[in-house]
Amino acid sequence: MNLTRTVIPLSLIFGLVVIFYIRYENAVVSHFLTEEDGLIENLSAIFYLTGFVASVISIFRNQSILLPIVCAVACFFLFGEETSWLQRLFDYHISFIENENQQQEFNLHNLYAVTGGHLTDISNGFELNTLLNVLKDSQTLFQIAFFCYFIILPFALYIPKINTLVLNTGYKKTDIRFSLVILLVIALSFFLVFNCPPDIKHNIAETREMLYAYFIMIYVTFYI
Repeated sequence: MNLTRTVIPLSLIFGLVVIFYIRYENAVVSHFLTEEDGLIENLSAIFYLTGFVASVISIFRNQSILLPIVCAVACFFLFGEETSWLQRLFDYHISFIENENQQQEFNLHNLYAVTGGHLTDISNGFELNTLLNVLKDSQTLFQIAFFCYFIILPFALYIPKINTLVLNTGYKKTDIRFSLVILLVIALSFFLVFNCPPDIKHNIAETREMLYAYFIMIYVTFYI
């Protein structure tokens, strides 16, 4: 499949349509799509699960298996966290985790110890305490890691020494246009939260999480 002619343009269209639809559609419809166990959350889970399956297949097809193994572990973990490890499906409880969880669920990313502010909080005025609170948040740490891997690293590979060092680890270089699509869509998702009601901000945040899952799936499936 030609990535330039198909996957990259389709990813751009998908990202833009979803973000603008959730931002400007009727609030009731937007909330329905982004509520817990709704379409957006289910798509996130499906994308991570697809990425996991593709990673496992890649382990048996690649000479260098380190990256596929890392991707398989990451996608499996993210699938588990996205679905609270299928807790609502199988109706089980682990009290000592749920009691320390912001949403009383069985997952790690909502534990009180790793929840803080959000990146959009900084727009209200820069304060050191606000920044530190944002940086301790699991979602923020995920976003920083995502941005470094899919945006900063591909551009850094234009530096010959970095390119040689990184590619020797088995890293799969992406098409720079794929990184630009990710940057545009994710940046737009942050821009659109300004001057909108709090419930819409939440809906956009949930949609952004789904887009992270989508881009990870595309990377694993078509690059690895």
